[in-house]
Amino acid sequence: MTRGMEALLRNLILAAAGLLLLAGIGLAAWAFTENEEPPQSLEPKAATAGKTSPELAPANPQLDQLARAKMTRTVTPKAATTAKAAAPALDSLIRIKGIMDYGDPKSNEAIIEDVKSGRAQSYRAGDRLQGVDAVVTQVDSGVSIQYDGKTVRMEVRGNEQSEGKPMASPGSNVRTAESGELPVHP
Repeated sequence: MTRGMEALLRNLILAAAGLLLLAGIGLAAWAFTENEEPPQSLEPKAATAGKTSPELAPANPQLDQLARAKMTRTVTPKAATTAKAAAPALDSLIRIKGIMDYGDPKSNEAIIEDVKSGRAQSYRAGDRLQGVDAVVTQVDSGVSIQYDGKTVRMEVRGNEQSEGKPMASPGSNVRTAESGELPVHP
């Protein structure tokens, strides 16, 4: 290939690239300019406006009304948040199985069972219950628990151990697999 042939080939390629560039610019200009012709509307033309044939009647008047509405970018205001769901009743989450009274109200402990797991654990006033967003506030003849912004008072029920387990008498020690050796006052 001679130098003259290379120059001719280079000029032809540059001319083809230039033509493609001009065609791309023209296509982009055509795509982004506004068309002078308005878009077709769903309304019947003036010549057929007087006629009431089933073909010209809109199938769904609400859909036709929506098509005629002017759309905007206005965003509707965010809906107000709904109220927080009510927390489940505390007695459906825990049971008071017993109270250990050591004579000093500050050292009293309550045996509280988690209903889901069936595990019992002892708690003193000020302890946070495991698995429940609640705090034991007072332990005396019953248990006061701060739960869901309210103070709930729960008492020991004597008939809850009707599953074949013997009822504990006051001052006796009860040994169970879940809680170990605990003095229980029903």
